[in-house]
Amino acid sequence: MQHLSLLIQQRQVLTVLPILTVFCLLIESVSAIEFRENEIIRILPIISQSNSLETNPETFDPATLNHIGINYKNIGEYEQAISYFQQTLTLVRHDKNRQLEAVTLSYLGMTYANWQKPQQAIDNFTQALSIFQEVGDRFLEASTLNYLGISYQDLKEYDRALEMYDRGLKITRELALDLLEGVIVDRIGTVYRDTEHYHEAVDRFKAAIDIFTRLNKQGFAGNTLTHLGETYQQMGDYLQAIANYNEAVKLHRETKDRLKEAKTLGHLGEVYQALEDKPKALDNYQQALRIYREIENSEAEKKINSLINSL
Repeated sequence: MQHLSLLIQQRQVLTVLPILTVFCLLIESVSAIEFRENEIIRILPIISQSNSLETNPETFDPATLNHIGINYKNIGEYEQAISYFQQTLTLVRHDKNRQLEAVTLSYLGMTYANWQKPQQAIDNFTQALSIFQEVGDRFLEASTLNYLGISYQDLKEYDRALEMYDRGLKITRELALDLLEGVIVDRIGTVYRDTEHYHEAVDRFKAAIDIFTRLNKQGFAGNTLTHLGETYQQMGDYLQAIANYNEAVKLHRETKDRLKEAKTLGHLGEVYQALEDKPKALDNYQQALRIYREIENSEAEKKINSLINSL
Protein backbone atom coordinates (compact mmCIF):
# COMPACT_ATOMS: atom_id res chain seq x y z
CA MET A 1 0.00 0.00 0.00
CA GLN A 2 1.25 3.44 -0.87
CA HIS A 3 1.89 5.78 2.03
CA LEU A 4 -0.99 8.19 2.50
CA SER A 5 1.25 11.24 2.23
CA LEU A 6 2.11 10.21 -1.32
CA LEU A 7 -1.58 9.99 -2.16
CA ILE A 8 -2.11 13.46 -0.74
CA GLN A 9 0.78 14.80 -2.82
CA GLN A 10 -0.95 13.33 -5.86
CA ARG A 11 -4.07 15.37 -4.92
CA GLN A 12 -6.06 12.33 -3.77
CA VAL A 13 -8.50 12.10 -0.87
CA LEU A 14 -11.14 9.72 0.39
CA THR A 15 -14.60 9.71 -1.00
CA VAL A 16 -17.04 11.21 1.48
CA LEU A 17 -19.22 8.29 2.56
CA PRO A 18 -22.53 8.88 4.30
CA ILE A 19 -22.13 8.67 8.07
CA LEU A 20 -24.62 5.84 8.47
CA THR A 21 -22.88 3.81 5.75
CA VAL A 22 -19.56 4.11 7.58
CA PHE A 23 -21.11 2.92 10.81
CA CYS A 24 -22.90 0.06 9.05
CA LEU A 25 -19.52 -1.07 7.71
CA LEU A 26 -17.90 -0.83 11.13
CA ILE A 27 -20.41 -2.70 13.31
CA GLU A 28 -19.02 -6.01 12.08
CA SER A 29 -15.88 -5.34 14.16
CA VAL A 30 -14.77 -8.34 16.15
CA SER A 31 -12.52 -6.74 18.72
CA ALA A 32 -11.20 -3.32 19.48
CA ILE A 33 -7.92 -3.93 17.70
CA GLU A 34 -9.62 -5.39 14.63
CA PHE A 35 -11.82 -2.47 13.65
CA ARG A 36 -9.61 -1.77 10.62
CA GLU A 37 -10.29 -5.23 9.13
CA ASN A 38 -13.89 -4.32 8.30
CA GLU A 39 -13.56 -0.74 7.05
CA ILE A 40 -14.07 -0.06 3.34
CA ILE A 41 -12.61 3.18 1.98
CA ARG A 42 -12.24 4.25 -1.67
CA ILE A 43 -9.78 6.84 -2.90
CA LEU A 44 -10.71 9.29 -5.65
CA PRO A 45 -8.61 12.04 -7.28
CA ILE A 46 -9.30 15.67 -6.42
CA ILE A 47 -10.39 17.57 -9.48
CA SER A 48 -9.38 20.92 -7.99
CA GLN A 49 -5.67 21.72 -8.13
CA SER A 50 -5.64 23.47 -4.76
CA ASN A 51 -2.74 23.65 -2.33
CA SER A 52 -1.55 20.56 -0.52
CA LEU A 53 -3.80 19.36 2.29
CA GLU A 54 -0.85 18.97 4.59
CA THR A 55 0.11 22.64 4.26
CA ASN A 56 -3.41 24.09 4.13
CA PRO A 57 -5.77 21.75 6.03
CA GLU A 58 -8.21 24.61 6.68
CA THR A 59 -9.12 24.65 2.96
CA PHE A 60 -10.73 21.21 3.28
CA ASP A 61 -14.12 20.41 4.71
CA PRO A 62 -14.51 18.39 7.96
CA ALA A 63 -15.77 15.26 6.18
CA THR A 64 -12.62 15.15 4.02
CA LEU A 65 -10.38 15.64 7.06
CA ASN A 66 -12.21 12.83 8.82
CA HIS A 67 -11.80 10.39 5.97
CA ILE A 68 -8.11 11.17 5.66
CA GLY A 69 -7.88 10.50 9.38
CA ILE A 70 -9.62 7.18 8.83
CA ASN A 71 -7.04 6.22 6.22
CA TYR A 72 -4.18 7.05 8.57
CA LYS A 73 -5.89 4.93 11.23
CA ASN A 74 -6.26 2.04 8.80
CA ILE A 75 -2.53 1.96 8.06
CA GLY A 76 -1.64 2.23 11.75
CA GLU A 77 -0.43 5.84 11.79
CA TYR A 78 -2.52 6.71 14.81
CA GLU A 79 -0.91 10.02 15.77
CA GLN A 80 -1.53 11.36 12.27
CA ALA A 81 -5.11 10.12 12.38
CA ILE A 82 -5.71 11.82 15.72
CA SER A 83 -4.27 15.06 14.37
CA TYR A 84 -6.80 15.15 11.52
CA PHE A 85 -9.73 14.21 13.75
CA GLN A 86 -8.77 16.98 16.19
CA GLN A 87 -8.66 19.47 13.31
CA THR A 88 -12.17 18.35 12.40
CA LEU A 89 -13.34 18.81 15.98
CA THR A 90 -12.10 22.41 15.97
CA LEU A 91 -14.08 23.15 12.80
CA VAL A 92 -17.32 21.38 13.74
CA ARG A 93 -17.35 22.87 17.24
CA HIS A 94 -16.94 26.32 15.73
CA ASP A 95 -19.88 25.57 13.41
CA LYS A 96 -21.86 23.96 16.27
CA ASN A 97 -22.36 20.80 14.19
CA ARG A 98 -23.14 18.45 17.07
CA GLN A 99 -23.83 15.38 14.94
CA LEU A 100 -20.50 15.53 13.12
CA GLU A 101 -18.75 16.35 16.39
CA ALA A 102 -20.09 13.11 17.86
CA VAL A 103 -19.09 11.11 14.78
CA THR A 104 -15.57 12.54 14.94
CA LEU A 105 -15.31 11.70 18.63
CA SER A 106 -16.30 8.16 17.68
CA TYR A 107 -13.50 8.05 15.11
CA LEU A 108 -11.08 9.18 17.81
CA GLY A 109 -12.41 6.40 20.02
CA MET A 110 -11.87 3.83 17.28
CA THR A 111 -8.34 5.10 16.72
CA TYR A 112 -7.42 4.80 20.38
CA ALA A 113 -9.05 1.34 20.45
CA ASN A 114 -6.92 0.22 17.50
CA TRP A 115 -3.90 1.72 19.27
CA GLN A 116 -4.72 -0.50 22.25
CA LYS A 117 -5.50 2.48 24.48
CA PRO A 118 -8.96 1.49 25.68
CA GLN A 119 -9.29 4.13 28.40
CA GLN A 120 -8.77 6.95 25.90
CA ALA A 121 -11.20 5.16 23.59
CA ILE A 122 -13.79 5.11 26.38
CA ASP A 123 -13.30 8.82 27.07
CA ASN A 124 -14.08 9.71 23.44
CA PHE A 125 -16.91 7.20 23.00
CA THR A 126 -18.53 8.50 26.20
CA GLN A 127 -18.48 12.08 24.86
CA ALA A 128 -19.90 10.87 21.54
CA LEU A 129 -22.63 8.90 23.32
CA SER A 130 -23.76 11.97 25.24
CA ILE A 131 -24.14 13.96 22.01
CA PHE A 132 -25.97 11.20 20.14
CA GLN A 133 -28.42 11.06 23.05
CA GLU A 134 -28.73 14.86 22.96
CA VAL A 135 -29.55 14.93 19.23
CA GLY A 136 -31.77 11.86 19.44
CA ASP A 137 -29.79 9.60 17.11
CA ARG A 138 -30.79 6.24 18.52
CA PHE A 139 -28.98 4.14 15.93
CA LEU A 140 -25.60 5.75 16.55
CA GLU A 141 -26.30 5.71 20.28
CA ALA A 142 -26.66 1.91 20.09
CA SER A 143 -23.55 1.62 17.89
CA THR A 144 -21.51 3.69 20.35
CA LEU A 145 -22.71 1.60 23.30
CA ASN A 146 -21.40 -1.42 21.39
CA TYR A 147 -17.99 0.24 20.99
CA LEU A 148 -17.96 1.18 24.67
CA GLY A 149 -18.68 -2.44 25.54
CA ILE A 150 -15.73 -3.59 23.44
CA SER A 151 -13.38 -1.10 25.12
CA TYR A 152 -14.51 -2.06 28.62
CA GLN A 153 -14.05 -5.69 27.61
CA ASP A 154 -10.50 -4.91 26.52
CA LEU A 155 -9.91 -3.55 30.03
CA LYS A 156 -11.43 -6.79 31.42
CA GLU A 157 -14.15 -4.73 33.06
CA TYR A 158 -16.72 -7.33 32.12
CA ASP A 159 -19.64 -6.06 34.21
CA ARG A 160 -19.33 -2.62 32.62
CA ALA A 161 -19.02 -4.21 29.19
CA LEU A 162 -22.24 -6.17 29.74
CA GLU A 163 -23.96 -3.00 30.94
CA MET A 164 -23.05 -1.21 27.71
CA TYR A 165 -24.06 -4.17 25.55
CA ASP A 166 -27.38 -4.58 27.34
CA ARG A 167 -28.22 -0.90 26.89
CA GLY A 168 -27.34 -1.10 23.20
CA LEU A 169 -29.30 -4.32 22.79
CA LYS A 170 -32.43 -2.73 24.24
CA ILE A 171 -32.28 0.04 21.64
CA THR A 172 -31.73 -2.38 18.73
CA ARG A 173 -34.82 -4.32 19.75
CA GLU A 174 -36.92 -1.18 20.18
CA LEU A 175 -35.95 0.01 16.70
CA ALA A 176 -35.80 -3.43 15.02
CA LEU A 177 -32.12 -2.99 14.14
CA ASP A 178 -31.67 -6.69 13.53
CA LEU A 179 -28.11 -6.66 12.22
CA LEU A 180 -26.76 -4.57 15.08
CA GLU A 181 -28.75 -6.72 17.50
CA GLY A 182 -26.92 -9.78 16.19
CA VAL A 183 -23.56 -8.02 16.51
CA ILE A 184 -24.23 -7.11 20.15
CA VAL A 185 -25.57 -10.57 21.02
CA ASP A 186 -22.34 -11.99 19.59
CA ARG A 187 -20.29 -9.55 21.70
CA ILE A 188 -22.17 -10.61 24.83
CA GLY A 189 -21.24 -14.17 23.96
CA THR A 190 -17.56 -13.22 23.87
CA VAL A 191 -17.84 -11.76 27.40
CA TYR A 192 -19.31 -15.00 28.70
CA ARG A 193 -16.63 -16.98 26.85
CA ASP A 194 -13.84 -14.82 28.27
CA THR A 195 -15.23 -15.23 31.79
CA GLU A 196 -15.59 -19.02 31.33
CA HIS A 197 -19.40 -19.03 31.41
CA TYR A 198 -19.33 -21.31 28.42
CA HIS A 199 -22.94 -22.48 28.26
CA GLU A 200 -24.19 -18.88 28.35
CA ALA A 201 -21.66 -18.05 25.62
CA VAL A 202 -22.88 -20.91 23.43
CA ASP A 203 -26.49 -19.76 23.82
CA ARG A 204 -25.62 -16.20 22.76
CA PHE A 205 -23.52 -17.30 19.79
CA LYS A 206 -26.28 -19.60 18.52
CA ALA A 207 -28.80 -16.78 18.87
CA ALA A 208 -26.53 -14.44 16.90
CA ILE A 209 -25.99 -17.04 14.18
CA ASP A 210 -29.77 -17.43 13.86
CA ILE A 211 -30.12 -13.67 13.34
CA PHE A 212 -27.32 -13.50 10.76
CA THR A 213 -28.61 -16.56 8.91
CA ARG A 214 -32.10 -15.06 8.73
CA LEU A 215 -30.62 -11.83 7.36
CA ASN A 216 -28.38 -13.76 4.92
CA LYS A 217 -25.26 -12.13 6.40
CA GLN A 218 -22.74 -14.88 5.77
CA GLY A 219 -19.69 -12.91 6.85
CA PHE A 220 -21.22 -12.16 10.23
CA ALA A 221 -22.38 -15.75 10.64
CA GLY A 222 -18.90 -17.05 9.79
CA ASN A 223 -17.36 -14.79 12.39
CA THR A 224 -19.73 -16.00 15.11
CA LEU A 225 -19.22 -19.63 14.08
CA THR A 226 -15.51 -19.06 14.74
CA HIS A 227 -16.38 -17.67 18.19
CA LEU A 228 -18.56 -20.71 18.83
CA GLY A 229 -15.72 -23.01 17.78
CA GLU A 230 -13.32 -21.19 20.12
CA THR A 231 -15.76 -21.72 22.98
CA TYR A 232 -16.11 -25.45 22.34
CA GLN A 233 -12.32 -25.66 21.98
CA GLN A 234 -11.90 -24.08 25.41
CA MET A 235 -14.49 -26.50 26.81
CA GLY A 236 -12.49 -29.41 25.43
CA ASP A 237 -15.27 -30.44 23.03
CA TYR A 238 -12.91 -30.72 20.07
CA LEU A 239 -15.25 -32.50 17.65
CA GLN A 240 -17.88 -29.77 17.98
CA ALA A 241 -15.16 -27.13 17.65
CA ILE A 242 -13.98 -28.74 14.40
CA ALA A 243 -17.53 -28.78 13.03
CA ASN A 244 -18.01 -25.07 13.78
CA TYR A 245 -14.59 -24.10 12.44
CA ASN A 246 -15.22 -25.99 9.19
CA GLU A 247 -18.55 -24.19 8.74
CA ALA A 248 -16.83 -20.89 9.43
CA VAL A 249 -14.04 -21.56 6.92
CA LYS A 250 -16.64 -22.32 4.25
CA LEU A 251 -18.39 -18.99 4.87
CA HIS A 252 -15.13 -17.04 5.01
CA ARG A 253 -14.21 -18.49 1.63
CA GLU A 254 -17.61 -17.60 0.18
CA THR A 255 -17.24 -14.02 1.38
CA LYS A 256 -13.56 -13.93 0.35
CA ASP A 257 -12.41 -12.91 3.84
CA ARG A 258 -8.88 -14.26 3.62
CA LEU A 259 -7.72 -13.03 7.01
CA LYS A 260 -10.55 -14.66 8.93
CA GLU A 261 -10.18 -17.81 6.84
CA ALA A 262 -6.53 -18.02 7.86
CA LYS A 263 -7.29 -17.40 11.53
CA THR A 264 -9.92 -20.13 11.57
CA LEU A 265 -7.62 -22.58 9.79
CA GLY A 266 -5.07 -21.84 12.52
CA HIS A 267 -7.67 -22.73 15.15
CA LEU A 268 -8.38 -25.99 13.31
CA GLY A 269 -4.67 -26.76 13.40
CA GLU A 270 -4.63 -26.16 17.17
CA VAL A 271 -7.54 -28.52 17.73
CA TYR A 272 -6.02 -31.30 15.61
CA GLN A 273 -2.73 -30.77 17.42
CA ALA A 274 -4.55 -31.18 20.75
CA LEU A 275 -6.04 -34.41 19.37
CA GLU A 276 -2.51 -35.49 18.39
CA ASP A 277 -3.51 -35.71 14.74
CA LYS A 278 -0.29 -34.18 13.41
CA PRO A 279 -0.98 -34.65 9.66
CA LYS A 280 -4.29 -32.72 9.86
CA ALA A 281 -2.77 -30.12 12.18
CA LEU A 282 0.07 -29.56 9.73
CA ASP A 283 -2.31 -29.37 6.75
CA ASN A 284 -4.42 -26.64 8.37
CA TYR A 285 -1.38 -24.72 9.60
CA GLN A 286 0.13 -24.79 6.12
CA GLN A 287 -3.10 -23.55 4.54
CA ALA A 288 -3.16 -20.68 7.03
CA LEU A 289 0.52 -19.97 6.39
CA ARG A 290 -0.01 -19.67 2.64
CA ILE A 291 -2.77 -17.13 3.17
CA TYR A 292 -0.74 -15.06 5.63
CA ARG A 293 2.09 -14.95 3.09
CA GLU A 294 -0.31 -13.90 0.33
CA ILE A 295 -1.74 -11.06 2.39
CA GLU A 296 1.70 -10.18 3.81
CA ASN A 297 0.83 -10.61 7.48
CA SER A 298 4.32 -11.29 8.81
CA GLU A 299 3.35 -11.35 12.48
CA ALA A 300 0.72 -14.05 11.97
CA GLU A 301 3.12 -15.92 9.67
CA LYS A 302 5.68 -16.10 12.50
CA LYS A 303 3.05 -17.44 14.89
CA ILE A 304 1.98 -20.18 12.49
CA ASN A 305 5.59 -21.15 11.81
CA SER A 306 6.11 -21.47 15.55
CA LEU A 307 3.10 -23.79 15.80
CA ILE A 308 4.36 -25.88 12.89
CA ASN A 309 7.75 -26.21 14.59
CA SER A 310 6.03 -27.38 17.76
CA LEU A 311 4.51 -30.43 16.05
